[in-house]
Amino acid sequence: MNWADVIEKIEPEIKQIVEDAGYMFVDLVHRREGRSSILSVVIHKDPSVSLKDCEKVSRRVELFLDSVDIIPQRYILEVTSPGLDRKIRRDFEYDIFKGRIARITFIDDEGKVRTTEATLVGIQDEELVVEKDGSLYRIPLSSIKKAVLIPQI
Repeated sequence: MNWADVIEKIEPEIKQIVEDAGYMFVDLVHRREGRSSILSVVIHKDPSVSLKDCEKVSRRVELFLDSVDIIPQRYILEVTSPGLDRKIRRDFEYDIFKGRIARITFIDDEGKVRTTEATLVGIQDEELVVEKDGSLYRIPLSSIKKAVLIPQI
């Protein structure tokens, strides 16, 4: 079984484990670093995720993965927070990070690439609603090419 199949099979269960532990599931990704395979579970909690939070989720996910024995090779399990300047990968993350400022690159109505920094308000009717300079703007989700959170200091 390849990693894409493994992730497809275990993601629903890991999402449930994360949510049952009191956190929001953000992502499950596999990556290679040198010869190591790393399975990364990304979680979120307001106002922030602590090392203890990551350890708690890691223990629970580890128990699940050991019980199903689906991963055919050695791997490193990593539980992390999304990070301060995280790229937004999935539409539901716009709601997770409501109130945060993001740099959004999108294609406007004239077909031009635009980049703006605005506060995330949420998703309505397949559009991202953002606030900038006291006004609300709507960006079709299908036109967004990249969105990155701006670190709050």
